[in-house]
Amino acid sequence: MDSEKLSSQTVLNYWKSVNQRVSDLIAQISEENIQNEVAPGRNRALYIVGHLTAVSDRMFSLPGVGERRFPNLDTAYLGHPDRTAVNPLTPADLGGMAGRGHSDNRCSRGVHARGVASEAYRGV
Repeated sequence: MDSEKLSSQTVLNYWKSVNQRVSDLIAQISEENIQNEVAPGRNRALYIVGHLTAVSDRMFSLPGVGERRFPNLDTAYLGHPDRTAVNPLTPADLGGMAGRGHSDNRCSRGVHARGVASEAYRGV
């Protein structure tokens, strides 16, 4: 494996690891606590989880690794501040989405496709 492919795979594995750690943390939050503000006058934990899920989902399409899975979260969690739009999902649904992300198969194909595209660009 050349250094570019190794770097891509390392970044992808790190990204998956961080997503899994966040998902594990979210799973520990009760349905009642996820509705609480993280500090007085601040966003609720539910909104922050929705926002992180929507941003993470958007990031996947940037390098051409795969299609977005949760574009329906954009309006509530990226287009509006907390409590100004109806939450499209329950806390349990959102917690599950945060952990699902994209399948490993799609990740691997995307990393491979990026490597092939880079080789074509360099004239290899």
